[in-house]
Amino acid sequence: MPKEHHQSREEWEQELWEKQLNLTPGQSRRAISQIKSEGPGETFNTLGLIRLVLGTILLALGVTAFSWKVPHSSAIAVTTVVVGLYLILKTLLGRSS
Repeated sequence: MPKEHHQSREEWEQELWEKQLNLTPGQSRRAISQIKSEGPGETFNTLGLIRLVLGTILLALGVTAFSWKVPHSSAIAVTTVVVGLYLILKTLLGRSS
């Protein structure tokens, strides 16, 4: 999270530029992690959104598959529900890391 949550993009870029000017090769790894943690805000996570949507679709498909009158529909339903729940939980619980 940024130190000042209402910091403008220009101020953040100026601070980033000043940090890069004063950076020595030995400090680069620590500085990179510091710059990432002080970013202007959270970035949009496209992969997480795709996993969440796909997981929701699979969960809905699995629930409706229980009523299908095809052979092995319960196995298909259980499999899609489990995969859908896995994708949803991986996305929602993975945000904290």
